[in-house]
Amino acid sequence: MASGLAVALVMQPAFHSRTDLVAMNVTVVDEHGNVVRGLTQDAFAVTEDLQPQPIVQFAADAVPLSLVIAVDASSSMAGARITFAREAVLQFLDRLGPDDELYVFGFNFQVFNITRGSKNRDEVARAMAAVHPNGGTALYDAIPAGIQALQRAKHRRRALVVITDGNDAVPTRRGADERAVTERRESIALDAVRRSEALVYTVGVDPPSAGQRINAAALERLTAPTGGALRLAVTDEGILTAAGQIGDELRQQYMIGFAPAHAADGKFHRVQVSVPGCARCRVRSRAGYIAEK
Repeated sequence: MASGLAVALVMQPAFHSRTDLVAMNVTVVDEHGNVVRGLTQDAFAVTEDLQPQPIVQFAADAVPLSLVIAVDASSSMAGARITFAREAVLQFLDRLGPDDELYVFGFNFQVFNITRGSKNRDEVARAMAAVHPNGGTALYDAIPAGIQALQRAKHRRRALVVITDGNDAVPTRRGADERAVTERRESIALDAVRRSEALVYTVGVDPPSAGQRINAAALERLTAPTGGALRLAVTDEGILTAAGQIGDELRQQYMIGFAPAHAADGKFHRVQVSVPGCARCRVRSRAGYIAEK
């Protein structure tokens, strides 16, 4: 993940955790998807509801990170798939710096803790080995649970990574409208995402030979508003490649803070970050924020 996480800043010694600022984790890539490094604060422009806003804080290198990983432990993850998911968690762990936080939980019909903040590799490996897939896929419970865990995190830079091979599937009471229940569960998850500063990434395991293909559009809806991304793995081993791509990206992001122009009105305000002088640059950041009352 964020190796070393020493802070490289322009004009300021740290990205201070100020509650009066909106913090944006920003990824910049070129037309080939390669991360663009070396940009300065002056290269960026920020608008809030289409109105330009001055950048108050800026970090051009890795700021300490609080990371939550949610691992699908449903029955379809059995075999090689859960083995590679376990390895992916350890791969993230190996990238962490000394100041980073890590929490890992699993989900099947319900969400459960796997590790409670340990960064000891042997302890995490043992905890992951004790996870035996069974049951359904409470994907839309895992997202709010991860966001809630990050609300208690130490660092302002936060990310949730979800590794899953399925669509949300939990038992409903007899006679219930399953589609309506699923839509409501998704709405709750999306609301949690919109209210958080955290990046949300998903590793979607989607082998072409699988009977029921993963709902990539649903995973995109959960990740895109945050500035995160969906990475599809078309083989079980591809979980490691997708996780590595996410880990590399988290090490090479910019962090931007600006003072919101609006009072706490409870409304959603759209934010756009751009690099006006770089035609090849493609920017990903969260779509906006809710000015909580």
